[in-house]
Amino acid sequence: MKKTLISTALAVLFAGSASASLQFFSNSFSPSGVSGDGSTMVGLSGSGWAYWTQSTGIVEIGGNSTGRIQASDDGTRFGASANGGPNNWRQFAIYDRGTSSWTTYGDLSYHSGTNGSTGYGISGDGLTVLGQAYYNTTAPGSTAARVNPVTNNDPNATPYNYDPNTVNNGRIQASNFDGTIVGGYDRGTNPGTIWVNGVIQQMQYDFGSGLVGLAPVQDISGDGRWIIGDGNSASLGSAYLYDRINDSYKFAPNPYLANAEIATVTSVSDDGRFVFGRYLRSGFNPFVDAHIFVWDTQLDTITDLNQIADLAGFDRQGYTFTLPGGMSSDGRTFTGQGFKSGNPTQTFYMQLDPVPEPATMSVLGLAAVAILRKRKKS
Repeated sequence: MKKTLISTALAVLFAGSASASLQFFSNSFSPSGVSGDGSTMVGLSGSGWAYWTQSTGIVEIGGNSTGRIQASDDGTRFGASANGGPNNWRQFAIYDRGTSSWTTYGDLSYHSGTNGSTGYGISGDGLTVLGQAYYNTTAPGSTAARVNPVTNNDPNATPYNYDPNTVNNGRIQASNFDGTIVGGYDRGTNPGTIWVNGVIQQMQYDFGSGLVGLAPVQDISGDGRWIIGDGNSASLGSAYLYDRINDSYKFAPNPYLANAEIATVTSVSDDGRFVFGRYLRSGFNPFVDAHIFVWDTQLDTITDLNQIADLAGFDRQGYTFTLPGGMSSDGRTFTGQGFKSGNPTQTFYMQLDPVPEPATMSVLGLAAVAILRKRKKS
């Protein structure tokens, strides 16, 4: 019933929208995110990183395509990997659109082959690059990947090693606006983790038989309050939303639990209301078999993005959206890829009209109930 009501509300909201839009792009551009303001899409194109805006189209910017690229909130700076330093090894780096140049940020005075560090994202203000690096352990010649943001724009700055150890690798891949709260995972098999001003906190929950570790952190809201992470076996495949202020968790509905599908999430809106991701069964094709969704954490509903696109009146051209790239901070711009049998995958960029305030959504829900009751009587 909840799913029907939210669908009816969305139909009222998006029907006849004048400013909403849906665009498709060549399958050679594979998005991994979108800026907080929704203006700039980033991803892989060919053998290197690229970005897209309405005014520039797809612009290839090179770099080293290992890791992941993400955009600052205003879309002017990107965190990823590029080759640099005296040996031209791979390092985490920031690309500045204003200067059309990469700045690399070194390593922990150690490397693995030609790999000094790897970039996986950037803070909202564009000043902290996120990723992992290597350091020399007590065993001569051995390495361990580390989580290391660089906290300013100084190319000579020393990467910060959040948790030196000789156990296993970790990664930082999410940040709030100013880089003071970052997240990912620590020491390989340990739970998802956040660091608040350098202080570590693991994502754990008691489902009734003691604390268990939750999956890696994937995104953090700009103010640092809302933390999201993937599903795992402990959460029965459901993604989680952690409220850092109230120290409380919510878990997404899993309509595909009977099919053993597990959630992977990419983005949370700044107000914590919307989470973007997909459900997929282990070992299945993400371009064909995934279920792409928006989780409304207030109404506790999962709505398929394809359904939202249809209710907004968009022509999906026969494509089924399956692979999420990213969502803007206001929860109204989505990027990803779609599948159509016998055709190459296509990248999409979908922008909706502004999402209503919770009170407005409640009114729409009540209107939906009235509509359904009227239909039943007729």
